[in-house]
Amino acid sequence: MLAIRDDDTSYWTNPDDLDYIYGKYIRQGIKLSLAVVPESYRLIFPGDRRKFYIIKEKHFVYENKMLVDYLRPYVSSGQIEIMLHGYDHSYCVQTHGKHMLLDMDTRAAIGESVPDNMLPECVYKENIQIKMELARGKEILEDTFKTVVKTFVPPSNALSASVVSEIERLGMNISGTMTNKFNREIDFCSLLVFAKKIMWKRNKGVVSYPYVMVYKKHKELVGHSFTPSTNYEKYIQGFQKCREIGCDFTVATHYWELIENDKMRNVFYEFLNYAFESEDTACLRELFMDEK
Repeated sequence: MLAIRDDDTSYWTNPDDLDYIYGKYIRQGIKLSLAVVPESYRLIFPGDRRKFYIIKEKHFVYENKMLVDYLRPYVSSGQIEIMLHGYDHSYCVQTHGKHMLLDMDTRAAIGESVPDNMLPECVYKENIQIKMELARGKEILEDTFKTVVKTFVPPSNALSASVVSEIERLGMNISGTMTNKFNREIDFCSLLVFAKKIMWKRNKGVVSYPYVMVYKKHKELVGHSFTPSTNYEKYIQGFQKCREIGCDFTVATHYWELIENDKMRNVFYEFLNYAFESEDTACLRELFMDEK
């Protein structure tokens, strides 16, 4: 099965943009998984780490009524899955032991240097805060789109073991390109998954560990990032490898990058048309359900 995961839908999303990228395919019956930010800041230059900053203005996704009205029928029919994508998608820079929101003032202070200490919300936020926000964010999305949220997508694919425990408590699985470093609760299942990932990397190497990773109370599946820096030839090879061994393949991309980059969008469409020749589409929650 092929899953299409698109990140960063929020209050700031124009539904015409989603329709521009996916409308034709949606009307042909494909399934789409959207990672949605419940109460989002506005991100400026999100694809450029030299210029990126945050405007300190937040809005709930349900305030964008045009977006909600566009998505709800597809969510109701099961064609579009709503996933939780953090809470506000914020980033901080750690300076002198303090976390400073990467807003306009902070960006002006550091100029166009790429901050090595830029941290996404599921890393820099205190445990009490992030736990409260994830629970609230899930509730907001479920109430807004009249659905049950079963999948979590961590912003920047970064999260801590304590955040994973909260995701388990909320009954969600995880989609993302996680680090090979061990940062899960220590138990037999997590150690077994880690060993499998290490052995796969040593023996295969063509694609990230492609199987559903079964932990004690949740499951994880890698998302294969499709960005402007993607080596598209190797991307096809990875997809073909997954097809050969019978693994599901998740395309992870951003609608706003596809809109901004004509070459990326054209290659993306070429890949989808190629993949659809041999693969049916599924929402991520279905891929997790299929894995026993």
